[in-house]
Amino acid sequence: MESEPLLDVPKAAAYLKLHAETVRRMAREGALPARKVGRSWRFKARALNDWVERHGAASFQGQHILCVDDDEDQLAFLRAVLTREGHSVAITTDTQKSLAMIEKRRPDRIVLDLSMPGMNGVELLRRIHESWPDIPITILTAFPDGELLRQAIRICPLTLLAKPLRIRHLLDTLAQ
Repeated sequence: MESEPLLDVPKAAAYLKLHAETVRRMAREGALPARKVGRSWRFKARALNDWVERHGAASFQGQHILCVDDDEDQLAFLRAVLTREGHSVAITTDTQKSLAMIEKRRPDRIVLDLSMPGMNGVELLRRIHESWPDIPITILTAFPDGELLRQAIRICPLTLLAKPLRIRHLLDTLAQ
């Protein structure tokens, strides 16, 4: 009986259409079916196929993601991580501007902070949901038990990620 050939990181990355470092990180974190052979990661093609079927092909097609947060460092972090994963990323600290950005280029997903000056994230969420109810929204908050979150949950279905943000949780959420 012939054993299934193993793919190295560059071949797995090409197959998944991901950066090689992303594949290494996902293997290290246990997010991809992999095994360590010496100092290198190896992947069975059949196991990767099964993994892609379970997680959906959309997770490997670059999405256009709009990130709205008053924290410029958080936005820079989100842009760096999501761009590295093959997504196009638009960022803004201005809630009013975010609505114009959605009009100009409809995002596949929105990542939104709730606690923001001016129009807060809840009001922005309400406006987005009224005009574009089918855009998936991920809420970032440092206050997962706060009143703003309770208000947001009443508006529409959403995904919640608590700050400080963990990269793996963010990427798993976007892959859904």
